[in-house]
Amino acid sequence: MTPGQLRAKIVAERAAWIRRMVASLRALPGESFETFQSDSRNIAAAESYLRRALEALHLPDSKSESGRILVEEGCYTCRVY
Repeated sequence: MTPGQLRAKIVAERAAWIRRMVASLRALPGESFETFQSDSRNIAAAESYLRRALEALHLPDSKSESGRILVEEGCYTCRVY
């Protein structure tokens, strides 16, 4: 297997992982914020799915840590509309 093929395989695996995490996010109760917030496990699950999807975007040789920073710092200050 060549490096190009290996990279393509990794990208495909990560894209599939991101799709699964997004599907899991969509499966959470979302009729209203009150419904979502009524069970604290929904909040924890949403954070976990979002973090895992963003982690899949991080490449080992990448200098960017924006996904990690967004989850660790940004989500706690996000405004809900």
